[in-house]
Amino acid sequence: MKKHLLLIALTIFYLVGIAGHLWAETLPFFLSITPLVLLAFTLIMLVPSVRDDKKMLLWFPLTYAATFALEAAGVATGLIFGPYHYGATLGPKLLAVPLIIGANWVIVVLGALRLSERLTVRPILSALIVAALATGFDWVMEPVAIRLDYWQWHTAGIPLQNYAAWFITAAIAGYLYRLFKIKTKTILPAWYFIIQVVFFAVLRWV
Repeated sequence: MKKHLLLIALTIFYLVGIAGHLWAETLPFFLSITPLVLLAFTLIMLVPSVRDDKKMLLWFPLTYAATFALEAAGVATGLIFGPYHYGATLGPKLLAVPLIIGANWVIVVLGALRLSERLTVRPILSALIVAALATGFDWVMEPVAIRLDYWQWHTAGIPLQNYAAWFITAAIAGYLYRLFKIKTKTILPAWYFIIQVVFFAVLRWV
């Protein structure tokens, strides 16, 4: 019962978020709370996952550290995702990278993992599905993220290497999850992944 109530609450919150982002008068407020919202939902997704399998306490910090390091190197050199920099919307930064970014990577990959489990349990195939889902998520999100000043590209368009980097990074993170033989039961990350895709899709195309 609590799980269903939380799913309903998540859905309602993001429906309000869509309206708040589309209405110019409320947009500044919703942008200002973006880092706090991402942090809160990261914890909401992780707590039941850790409760299901304590090996999440290994996978989560490892994935966070690796993706944050990639982002820091990417911002500094432009060689991984392409030349870009982060704006102010995502909150406090370290090495010019918002601290929430590594957590966001974890939640996106975890949601894609939970969805992939409905299709296969084979580690390599699952990792490829996770990579495809995460990269698709980024493709939907990119124009919205730019418009909301999550980050800005230093190129005329979004570099193709960005999507290649997303695919490879998500595939490795997904494969490590399988390698650690983590077993989680909560469907919250999968549901949250779908909600976020809908959120960015509406903001992109409405």
